[in-house]
Amino acid sequence: MKQIQYQKQKELHSKDYDKLTKLSSEVGIPTSAVIQIIE
Repeated sequence: MKQIQYQKQKELHSKDYDKLTKLSSEVGIPTSAVIQIIE
């Protein structure tokens, strides 16, 4: 299960990941939590 999640995170390591990082810092929650919400 964690392997699949890690794979998805690797796929997000692009401009989408940058957007998520910016969003998570604005909202004040970890990027990993944002990724879980989007899934």
